[in-house]
Amino acid sequence: VSRVVRGSSLSEAIETFFSRQAVSFIRIGEAGGDLASAAAAAFESLSSSREQKRALTKALSYPMFIFLFSFACILFFAWYIVPQLRSVFISMDIEPSAALAFIETFASFSAGFLIISGVFLVSAKLFAGNTAFERRVEEIKIRSPLVGHLFKKARSARLLSDISCLLGAGLPLPKALSSVSG
Repeated sequence: VSRVVRGSSLSEAIETFFSRQAVSFIRIGEAGGDLASAAAAAFESLSSSREQKRALTKALSYPMFIFLFSFACILFFAWYIVPQLRSVFISMDIEPSAALAFIETFASFSAGFLIISGVFLVSAKLFAGNTAFERRVEEIKIRSPLVGHLFKKARSARLLSDISCLLGAGLPLPKALSSVSG
């Protein structure tokens, strides 16, 4: 409030508190002279976006749980059971099979995979807020083989919803498109 009283625009005053998308809606409302419609469109768009994110999270939660549980079972087998089998084979003077060697190689690979994943997650936390990093992560999510099409559909639906809200608020098409392109 104090920034607006001192002469800043509403969009400048709310930049630290709201998302870029909401600020963009307000900025267009200021430029078009219809702040109320722009604020209503921003609310509708953000509500729709939140609901889409909630639906996507709900749809992916069970498959992700199954995947992680299965991966944990495989790691337990590879890291705990297989080394015990190797020691049993060696104590009985039996040469371990090629399958056992393959599983041991998988265990080594999975340990490296977990370390790389951990580094990626820490990097994601450190670089959160960096626009270039966030765009790159968005590209990776869209190109991922199993769920990329879901992320692409959710993103497309969000963009179309935003454009619809802006056009419904009476903004010209070029301004609506420039608003959602950022």
